[in-house]
Amino acid sequence: MTYGWARMEIVGALINGASLLSLCLYIMLEAIERIIIPEPVESGIPFIAISAVGLAVNTFGTIVFAVTGAHGHGHSHSHGHSHGHSHGHGHSDEHKKKEKHDHHKESPSYDMNVRAVFLHYLGDMVSSFIVLIAGIVIYFAKGKWGSYVDPVSSLVIVLLILITTIPLVKNCIQILIQKTPVDVQLPKIRKELMNLDGVAGIHDFHIWELVNGVPVTSLHLVVRAGADEQILLPKVRKVLHKAGLHSNSVQIEHETVGDELSKSSYCPVHCTDKCDSRWCCQKVEEIEMKKRTNKSGLPSTV
Repeated sequence: MTYGWARMEIVGALINGASLLSLCLYIMLEAIERIIIPEPVESGIPFIAISAVGLAVNTFGTIVFAVTGAHGHGHSHSHGHSHGHSHGHGHSDEHKKKEKHDHHKESPSYDMNVRAVFLHYLGDMVSSFIVLIAGIVIYFAKGKWGSYVDPVSSLVIVLLILITTIPLVKNCIQILIQKTPVDVQLPKIRKELMNLDGVAGIHDFHIWELVNGVPVTSLHLVVRAGADEQILLPKVRKVLHKAGLHSNSVQIEHETVGDELSKSSYCPVHCTDKCDSRWCCQKVEEIEMKKRTNKSGLPSTV
């Protein structure tokens, strides 16, 4: 568990949200059935009293979570590391410590599990209020139409819960499948990095979130021959930090003069001869095949 248990808040939020969606589905099916086949609802003072107590308890819980737990909290990460290697497989490591006066753009963050519980309490509070109103209406209602109050109010409750729960579940899933955060403009960041003096290419560029508001970055940076990587790396970090990316892994690769492969989108030394998957090497071969096809008009054997 090199990242600790940070993602348990995402797992907890997803379980909470999924349980709410399952409950909504059950209530919706029951409500639709009772609209098609109306059933008389017995409502009295005990029903109204229980709804009122539920409203009071859930309102108290919602206020407590709103004041103490549901507000944003920041995850401040300002560590980066880089790995450099040339075609001769030389390695150099640089670890930059956080400076006291280094000001970063912090992304707002919150514990998604706490937010899920807050939404649960909020949904229960709204539900209790609607049930209370429905109970009063049913108690004083005259006529057959009173039988529709309970299922219709149930559908309203389901709609309100879905509005708040679906975005939460969607966000949890996006984090777990390592989707690039929506507020990170990856093409723009790539363009700014490519505009730096000494950068020949970028590949294996990935940005994902460990938890909400904590983006993690990794990329391979191809440095032009003769460029000083010790001067280039701070510039790279500055671009990343400006974009709100503070946990970054940058692997340096040196361009060889006349080496066309190093200028492509893939790394020529990414795989080894004994690598079974040869993922990157196969991509390089596809690029070379495409180049030869464009020149001759016919594909050539490799």
